[in-house]
Amino acid sequence: MSEQSTVKVQEQTDIPVGFLVEPAFVLLFSIRLKGAFKGFGTSYPGVVPLAADESQAYTTGLAEFELRLLGNAFLETRRIKRWPLGRIAMDGMEDDVPAHADVYLLSHKSGVALWEVWLPAPSQSFDASRWINWLDPEVGNGLIIRLWRVLGAVNHEITGKITWSGLYFPLTLLRVPQQPLASFVERRGADIVRLLFLDRSRRALKPEVVNEELARDYCARQGGMTLLARRSGIDLRDTE
Repeated sequence: MSEQSTVKVQEQTDIPVGFLVEPAFVLLFSIRLKGAFKGFGTSYPGVVPLAADESQAYTTGLAEFELRLLGNAFLETRRIKRWPLGRIAMDGMEDDVPAHADVYLLSHKSGVALWEVWLPAPSQSFDASRWINWLDPEVGNGLIIRLWRVLGAVNHEITGKITWSGLYFPLTLLRVPQQPLASFVERRGADIVRLLFLDRSRRALKPEVVNEELARDYCARQGGMTLLARRSGIDLRDTE
């Protein structure tokens, strides 16, 4: 990741005291399988199997979404399959860090695949600098390194490598239940774009850059915003 740095954020006096947001993160790591994937082994150190009903509800929901997005003809080709691996505890980290990671493997019949890692976090104050630090794969003893201490053994079994082989793409899911999204974006737009860029520079972004990125909103719904950059993405929603 080359775009990693931290802006010194000025105090936001117009943000209500005690204002909380609900963050979660989806991390995608591209890998290449050694051969046709048939399933995981019986158990792995540090990985707890996901509850069957929870995993089924998740995969069913995604299948319904993919059906609407891609159509039945695409799904019937069965090019892609999602395999639940399990839950990895993220112990020994600072407060407000996600307590666990739920991990799935997406395999394509061509041999390429993705690790799909879901990290729900507790409600907390908006802090772009803290989250950028969490998403940085090079932070010593950070979130990504702790995840791969466990995931690396599984990855080695199915790819021959202890880490991912290509793309790493983090997506931040941010729910803002205490105020309209438009008000939140107006107040924290610069920090939202810093998070989108995973920007750790101590120099503030130019206002025209911030405005241009915020205008690239892919969401068609009121109360929502979806932003994508070359190396990350953000999905924001308000009270819904």
